[in-house]
Amino acid sequence: MEASLTDSLETTATISVRDLRVNYGEREILHGISFDVNRGETLVILGGSGSGKSTLFTPASKNPPSKSCCA
Repeated sequence: MEASLTDSLETTATISVRDLRVNYGEREILHGISFDVNRGETLVILGGSGSGKSTLFTPASKNPPSKSCCA
């Protein structure tokens, strides 16, 4: 059975993060975070106050990939 284009899109990560590390000064806040979110999936980020939930998405929102990087 051949894989359709729809099957391919469903298994390709829409969001892919690899070895994300974020520092505030000398202090490392995020320690090599990696994850994929596939089309149609829901990802929940759960943690206590000050655990880095907002920090996780700050690099992506400030530096979105250019159109030429991900063709």
